[in-house]
This record gives sequence, C-alpha cells and structure tokens, in this order.
Amino acid sequence: MIILQNTLFKPLAKWRYLSINRLGLFTALLLLFLLSGCDKAPPSQTSLSQHRLVEGRLVDGALSKDGLLAVTLSLNGDVNVWDLVSKQAFVTWRKADFNDDIYQLMLSGDKQYLLAASQRQLFLLDVTTGERLLNWQAEAFNPDANISSIHLNYSASQILVGMSDGSINTVDRSSNSLSLFKQHSAEVSAVAFLSSSDQVLSTGHDGELLIWATATGKVHRRFALPHRIMSLAIDSANRRLFAADALDNHFIIDPESASFSSMDALGASVNLQYVERYRYFRRALFVKHGNMLITATSKQDMIGWDSQSGAELVHWRLQAYSASTSVTAMAVNGEGQLVTLSSDGAIELWPL
Repeated sequence: MIILQNTLFKPLAKWRYLSINRLGLFTALLLLFLLSGCDKAPPSQTSLSQHRLVEGRLVDGALSKDGLLAVTLSLNGDVNVWDLVSKQAFVTWRKADFNDDIYQLMLSGDKQYLLAASQRQLFLLDVTTGERLLNWQAEAFNPDANISSIHLNYSASQILVGMSDGSINTVDRSSNSLSLFKQHSAEVSAVAFLSSSDQVLSTGHDGELLIWATATGKVHRRFALPHRIMSLAIDSANRRLFAADALDNHFIIDPESASFSSMDALGASVNLQYVERYRYFRRALFVKHGNMLITATSKQDMIGWDSQSGAELVHWRLQAYSASTSVTAMAVNGEGQLVTLSSDGAIELWPL
C-alpha cells in the first residue's frame, strides 16, 4: 500500500516541481525585460576596417596624433615606422642599432622624431632619414632607478623622462641643457607637456597629479587620488583632465579652475557612470573637442563617455589575436575616425 501511494504521487510531485521552475523562470525573464527597458545598454560599434601590421605581440607601440603613422616594437627588438595609408613600413631599426633593449616609444607631434627608451638609455631618431640623432643616459636621484615614462613636445625640442624613483628629467635640445627634479615620492607613471610646453603634467604611483613649471620645477597645482595613478588624458585645449588610479577612483576636471588635494573635495568633478562595482581604465583619450572621453581596459574593451555627464555612450571591442589583446595606442584621423593599435600589432578604424 505504501509503495502504491509513492508510485501514484510521484508524477504529481514532478509536475508541481516543473510548474514552480517554469514560474520562476518566467518571473526572472520578466524582471530582466523590465530592467533592460529602464536601463538600455549603449550601442556596440564594430570596426570599419582591420589590418595586422606584424605577427606576434608587441613590446610597445605608438600612433601619430593624426592617426597616419604607427610605430611598432616587436619582441625581436625591431622598430618599424608604418604609413597607415599604404600599410607599409618605411623605416626600420634593428635590435643591433641600439646598445640596449628598447621598451618604450613615442612620436613627436610633427611626426619627424621618435624617442625610444630602454631601462636607462634614450635614443632620439629621425623618422625621415632613420638617423640616430642623440643617445644619452637618463639621470635620477636614486642611481638604481629606471625609466618609467617618456614624452616629447610637438617638435621634439623638449623631452621629459620620468623615473621609477619619482625623478623627472627635462631636456631642452635648443639650449642643450638638462634639469632633474624630484617631483614624486614613487614611480612616475606619466609625464606630458601642456600646450605651451612651459608647464608639465605628471602623475605617479604616489597618487599625486602635479602641474609644474618646466624651467624651475615649482608646483602650481596639485591633485590627489588614494592609489597609484594608472591612466591620464588631457584634451588639446587643456580644459578637461581625466585621471584614474588602480582601484577605480577617477575624475574629470578643468585643471585651471578645480582645486583639491584629496578625494574629499572631488564632489565638483565628473564621474563616469556604470553599474559594475569596478572598472579598470588602462588608457584614455579625449576626442570631439573634449566632449567625449574614450577609455580602454586591460583587455579588448573600449568605452566612449560623455565627458560632461559621465554617461556611457558607446563601446567597442578589439579583434583579438591572442588571449591578452589590449589597446596599445589610440588617435583620431582626419576623417574623424578612431584609430587603435593593439598589442597584437593590429590597426583598426572605428566610427565616432
């Protein structure tokens, strides 16, 4: 009798179980539908074109500001300068052309010069002729410090070299002079000239962002984030500045009018709006006269943001040729398209 009852009621129990599961699934789908209607995801854009310049991963790469030239540093030590219209390399330096392994590259704004850096050595190269113009060793207060960041002004007449001990070299080629300043208490993560080249913007692993005089090293403005600053961008008019640290703290400010030295005073800044608890900003670029900010993650994703409201506008995803594909450099070409160079040596064009 007991066996018969169990046999009779098993189908009924199974039917009830399936009905409850289906009801729960329907409820979950309905909830997702309602939520998606309230917070519609921004559109995803696909690239207009793709072209891989080199096989294998890059050590580093750079793009000209107009997106017409690319420079690649391959694992074998070769440095190539590419015309992105013809997709052909027109200048090549082999590993043997340098007396040290190269790790960083930067093109001057006029596309005439390339700065290549090893851990301690710097090489200034003529992009047109391939000639090596200068070769010198970077200075630091700590004799064991290495080069952590580099920057050229538009004509490469002035050079900035950040060091792992917080030191910064300023080199003036016209006067053949070099100055050394101790601006940060930890590694310098980025250095850049502001538009006039008489002021420097620098960030460090000490969480500080400084604007200071090129000639004297005097700090004019100081901003701070809780952790080491890993991403930096400033628009061409010096009116919008983006900085992000390693643990999701970030801001967009006007560096001329903002005034704060800690996170407590960041209420007036613009923050990027997203639902995730955390986003990592590896690279950043202002476009459209500073009205849009593009950030790149440590993977294939790029996001476009409204720099006035912080709203997410669009996202892109690189073509991956390896498991660790990421953005190496970004620029905007004359047609208003975003140009990206990936760590796999691929050039992609994107609509803005």
